[in-house]
Amino acid sequence: PKLNPEPVRFAAILRHVATALAEKKETLVLIVDGLDEVERSATALELQRFLRDLFPVGPGIWLVFGTRPLEEQKVSFLLLDNVAEQNRIPVPLFDRDNCGQLLDANSDWLKIHDSQKEEFLWTFFEATQGHPLHCRYMLEALKQEGHDNYFHKTDIERIPPFGNDLQDFYTRLWLGTTEATKEIASLLALASFPVSSSETVGILESASAPGTQLLLALKMLKPFVNAESLNIELFHTSFGEFIRGTMEYGTLRDSLLRKLASWLKDKAPENLRWAHLNRILYFQGDPEPLLQTVNRDWLIQAIQDARPSTEIVDQIEWATHAAMEKVAFDRALSSGQLNLYLQDSWSSNEDVWDSID
Repeated sequence: PKLNPEPVRFAAILRHVATALAEKKETLVLIVDGLDEVERSATALELQRFLRDLFPVGPGIWLVFGTRPLEEQKVSFLLLDNVAEQNRIPVPLFDRDNCGQLLDANSDWLKIHDSQKEEFLWTFFEATQGHPLHCRYMLEALKQEGHDNYFHKTDIERIPPFGNDLQDFYTRLWLGTTEATKEIASLLALASFPVSSSETVGILESASAPGTQLLLALKMLKPFVNAESLNIELFHTSFGEFIRGTMEYGTLRDSLLRKLASWLKDKAPENLRWAHLNRILYFQGDPEPLLQTVNRDWLIQAIQDARPSTEIVDQIEWATHAAMEKVAFDRALSSGQLNLYLQDSWSSNEDVWDSID
């Protein structure tokens, strides 16, 4: 169910299934991918609870985790304690044949003359070095060329190659973008929620940044965003982390916070205003709206209104953090108890939560 992020019987069910399979000398393989996609503290806590249900691993079950290096994400301490060094296997890069299969899978739009396919493949492989993220970027960049005709190796040569590593690649991409594109990318990294093209223009449009300029910047940004999403969101959390470390992001942050807060107050859809305005105001240095809003009545109303559980927990945790910063330990304790009450409600009234659609 949408409102139950913590199926409380999961651990018991998993162990029962694993035990039954072990008796038959069979194994359940559970694949957990995208651990490095976790950025928000509320989501990290949910993932930590999920992982604690999985560990320790007993007979009858294999766990396979997909993630960047363990030190680079918010659940690293759980994995470092439970996944031995010899069981950490680097995922190999794509080889030339893999790259060929990738090009074939996109042949509906990626037209290449038969006589040039081999040369095109080698150029693609050398430029990407088989790195999956760069292969994805390269394909999106080629798609943005808008070719009506066939592609040639020179189309690849105009796109920045992968280089030494991901950081190096991102740096060169960043240096090659316009200021307007950097502002939009910084907004996405700061907001931490997806917005549509029209909403992006609404937030950033000004006399110095007219809508036509922003639309052109959005087109340039397309290789960096998730093409499968209806909204604009960065294609990988690693790129968001890179952006937040740039000089431009540091320079633009206060200005973007003002624009984002103004838009959330006056123009944003109600669900986005409810979920994010007080957090953005807190980032601006005003924790009071967050501290005054998050209380028992607010929590009850949020549940009655079927607000997304992650958004509820996220605001509770930011309120707790804000209270601790102000050394308002009574408020911090109150917010922390709200979180515990909510978790206990999920655990103790699972049937009720399951009945809510």
